[in-house]
Amino acid sequence: MPWIPIPIIAEICNIFTDADSRTRKDFTKGLVVNERDYVSRFLTLTSYPRITGGGKYNGLYAVSCSTDTTERKHGIDAVFVFKYKKGIKIGVCECKIEKEKFDNGRFTKQLAKQADLVKKQPEIVVFEMFFHKEFRDPFEPDLSTICTLHQINNFIEEKRGGKKPKVWKLKDLEDLFNHLKSKTPGKYSIDSLLDAILNCEQGEFLQDMSSNYSQNSQNSFVDDTINLARSIINNDVSDLPLESYRNTYGIDAISIIDFEAILRYQ
Repeated sequence: MPWIPIPIIAEICNIFTDADSRTRKDFTKGLVVNERDYVSRFLTLTSYPRITGGGKYNGLYAVSCSTDTTERKHGIDAVFVFKYKKGIKIGVCECKIEKEKFDNGRFTKQLAKQADLVKKQPEIVVFEMFFHKEFRDPFEPDLSTICTLHQINNFIEEKRGGKKPKVWKLKDLEDLFNHLKSKTPGKYSIDSLLDAILNCEQGEFLQDMSSNYSQNSQNSFVDDTINLARSIINNDVSDLPLESYRNTYGIDAISIIDFEAILRYQ
């Protein structure tokens, strides 16, 4: 059953798909140079989409948390907060450029950190966002290619007999998406993931925005994220815990989708 009115789901999916497509084109031209740059450009374009003629879209927020911190506590680059009435869902993602020399073992460590986060907070949707300059099957030709941590874990169990790659190679990514598409054909893109989250096929509800920020909470990442999102929505610059958040988690950017605000301006 949809959590959000279906026409609004379709509009948000279209906005994020167009932003991803435009960022992917810029990456192909060399105007976007790395993962951090991609995340920043992609989320900025979601807040200033073509549907508004490049003006601000009410209810969509993108904030850069860019930091020189190389150690990411949970192995993720960006956070997505979905808010409607008292319901909140959170998605987190790691961005990766697909290339021949794909990884030096860092991705394996990031997946392990993501797995630890899911153990503590199973309601969160953890996903990976892959992109490249040239078309390469089985990846999406014009968009980033998306899969969830859950799908990666299933691939490891079903195709690799539970043996995790010590170092992920491009061939492992190709095997992953060939396996996924052989089971469930279709697009593995940002709109497909958002549609699943907003139709309650992915992720579970977390506490609402009325909860108080608590540094001593066992779910500190969730509390900190909700507190930051609340400050951004309320435009409360004096209470904006951005520096503390980025220093603690090493996250590049946060995207907030406030559906109540979106519906008010429809």
